Amino acid sequence: MKKILFYTLLSLSLNASDLKQMLNSLKDSENIKALDLNLLAKNEAKDEVFLRYLPSLDLNLNAFNTSKDRLLIEPKNNLSASFIINALLYDGKRSANIKLADKNYQLQKIKTEKDKNEVAFNLIKLYYTYLTLEKNIEYQEKNIDYLNAELNRLNSLKNAGLKSFDELAIFTANVSLKKAQVLEYQTKKDEVLRMIHLLTNSTLIPSVDSKIQLLQDTNNSFDVAISDIQSELALLNKELKKANFYPSIYLQDNLTFANSKYDYSTFSPYDSIAKAKIKEKTAKNTILLGVKFNLFSFFADKKALESAKVQSLAAKLKNNFDKKQNKTNIENIKAQINTSKALIDANLERVKASELAFESIRQKYEAGLVSYVEYLNALELNEAANAALTLSENDLEIKKASLLNEIGVVLDERIVK
Repeated sequence: MKKILFYTLLSLSLNASDLKQMLNSLKDSENIKALDLNLLAKNEAKDEVFLRYLPSLDLNLNAFNTSKDRLLIEPKNNLSASFIINALLYDGKRSANIKLADKNYQLQKIKTEKDKNEVAFNLIKLYYTYLTLEKNIEYQEKNIDYLNAELNRLNSLKNAGLKSFDELAIFTANVSLKKAQVLEYQTKKDEVLRMIHLLTNSTLIPSVDSKIQLLQDTNNSFDVAISDIQSELALLNKELKKANFYPSIYLQDNLTFANSKYDYSTFSPYDSIAKAKIKEKTAKNTILLGVKFNLFSFFADKKALESAKVQSLAAKLKNNFDKKQNKTNIENIKAQINTSKALIDANLERVKASELAFESIRQKYEAGLVSYVEYLNALELNEAANAALTLSENDLEIKKASLLNEIGVVLDERIVK
């Protein structure tokens, strides 16, 4: 039994991790890896748009055989290979499309940073939730020790006829209740550990002494940055729709090599002359400069431009709202942080008072000066005070993480011991 306990404690100590270690372990998460791959895909898509506007080279291979009637100088069969260079000189969309692709990549990059920070924030909440539950279990077990000590004393007094069975039953019931509460907290702890494993893909157990350090006078909000880029994208989309009213100018260079076979009997009696004059192997280079201009499309282009203008206005209004909302969120969280600090100070005083009161009542109860009801009430008040203090302390750290997340600070850079 001692060996089992030793190896259990050893395993727990090896898996015990502070908040910094837990946040670093997120890099092994499938979710984080998926976010990085999505960003990589967006970068490849950005490069693709630029490369699409560079001249392209196509190879066309053709083979045909003509049966039945043919034109006089038409070959009976032909093999040809064409190298075609296509170059778009102007379409009014090149600059807008390249900028759109680049902005979409920037948008994805910020969204990825935001999503990673959200995952880190969720892990921070789990970390401090676990510590709160662990402290609550500690308080419950401490109270169980107090109750068991009183039970032993009451048993001795009951056997001596100095205490009633009712009082003993009340204490026994309280012990059972505390044990049930410990089991409930333990179940919640296990749930938290499973969620931590889901996020980190590692078996980690939160340890104490990790705090979050605030960063003042900065605001690089992910939401505001995303909204800014979305507003810019709407403007670029409007420019793209305007391009439908401009012509497209393109250049094409077609170099063709052909090998043709003729039925010279068709040229009889001049077949020998035709054979001398006709080239079976030929090379031809054709350069084409073209202009394409849409003259009429039932006003579809006009409607597309009007829609883009409305979307641009909507994006601008949304951007203004997002900035105001971010400012409001920051003010609210700062107020909550101040409230949490005040609660911690109040709960510290409450803990000191409840511990003094419990110790005084415990001594009076053992001396028979107060009833067991007062003793149990004092024990509950002491436990509630300690639980409230732990909750307010851990809630403060979560609020600080929330503020950092709101102002766009990478959370794992603000962890201290």
